[in-house]
Amino acid sequence: MNLTDAIDSFNDWSAPWTFEESVREKLAPDSEEAKIFEALVAEASRFDHWNVSDLALGCKVAHAETKEAFPEVEDRVIAAVVRAASYDWK
Repeated sequence: MNLTDAIDSFNDWSAPWTFEESVREKLAPDSEEAKIFEALVAEASRFDHWNVSDLALGCKVAHAETKEAFPEVEDRVIAAVVRAASYDWK
């Protein structure tokens, strides 16, 4: 399964802590897609993106910075990764 399909298939936002593992399970280990996913998660979760008092602003910053680092990745993929990261920063 490719990265976009793996992320699109996740729909259990009542348990956002399962997002990363769900996506990882659908990607071939050591594939380029898995490496991109791990890099996206690392970028979206960076402390400096979330070092603001407003969660919505943190989401905007994380999305913009992640998109800048990965311009080839679709916005909806980045949005899902940022959404999952936001639960860690609530």
